[in-house]
Amino acid sequence: MDKQQDTKVKIKVPSSTAMAVSIAFLGIAMLAAAGAGNYYRRVTSPVKIKEIAPLTEGCILSIIDRSNSKINIILAKSELDCESLFIAEKFNGRIDFSRLLVSLGYIGLFEKELILDITNDLSISFLFKDGISGNYVYNYFGDIESKFLFNKCHEIKYFGATLFCFNGVVDKKLNNLNYIIPYFTVLKYTSNIEVSNQLIGDKIKPYELVADGFKFFDASKPELYGQSLESTKCTADKGGANYQVENEIYICDKMLKPISPYGRIHYAAILYHEVNHKFQIDGHSYQHTEDLLDVSTEELEKMDIKSSCKKINTYHPRRRDWDFKSVYGAHIEYLLSMSQNGILSCYERVLAFDLAEKEMKLKLCQYPNKPYLNTPEPSCN
Repeated sequence: MDKQQDTKVKIKVPSSTAMAVSIAFLGIAMLAAAGAGNYYRRVTSPVKIKEIAPLTEGCILSIIDRSNSKINIILAKSELDCESLFIAEKFNGRIDFSRLLVSLGYIGLFEKELILDITNDLSISFLFKDGISGNYVYNYFGDIESKFLFNKCHEIKYFGATLFCFNGVVDKKLNNLNYIIPYFTVLKYTSNIEVSNQLIGDKIKPYELVADGFKFFDASKPELYGQSLESTKCTADKGGANYQVENEIYICDKMLKPISPYGRIHYAAILYHEVNHKFQIDGHSYQHTEDLLDVSTEELEKMDIKSSCKKINTYHPRRRDWDFKSVYGAHIEYLLSMSQNGILSCYERVLAFDLAEKEMKLKLCQYPNKPYLNTPEPSCN
């Protein structure tokens, strides 16, 4: 029997129509988001590893190909980018990791199915030439991995974004890189297209803005770095994240929980939302009389707003921006861009569109303005 046939990779792919219309797909998509297995690989003979060493320095993705050989593929030349790819591989499911590689332009170097195969061992390392011996040496980033669970808060860089204290702290806090890295990853790979931002007055790639001088703090245990839930504005009555002076953004405990595909898309948009506060410090300062009614969010969303939008000076959970030239406007425009982005599944694009529509109705003034989405709803037929 031919060895290549013995080790043929078999891929089980869900129907795209079922993705859009069945509740059953939601469960599949949630597993996919966490990296669980709706892809599998069957091997019927022992794997013989053959290392194919590259001849140049760079970031190495090691993977088993269809002929049962271990191949090394050079991705980035930068060691900093390689560190980010190492972190991405550790904390993302295979679907999000493969999308990230696609968005970075690497996917043409290998078969996508090899990445999606959850039984196929992957590793990321950086190959460099030792200045003394002249030999090639692999950096497997053990120093970075050791900080994922450490005895104090640690700062990491993820594709230029600065993340502080999301690592696990022994006997004191959980490793919330498990949650924050997938949000940043979705934001990174959906920044493969430019998005209109009327607040800035330009088209931008959202991740580039997020990585431009902002520092994100894990505020689930702020006492570990001398702050409190009150100072980080992460008490139970506040939102999931907030922007403060000096480009500091605090991510509250409610965002650092197990998530669904809805959560990944929603929270990626929240990260982008918060950095836009730099350009509109006094955002969310309008309100309709209807916002004060004792009704559910769902009821308010369906309500015909008849009162004028008025300026307010105090905090209230139901607050709005005047129009699309605002923080919520930028937020909605990003969600709309995701609804048209082919890197996402149709189901996820519909989720993004529905989120944009909901935010428009609840977070922008409805009268005398009458905002509308100038974007077609995705069709999954």
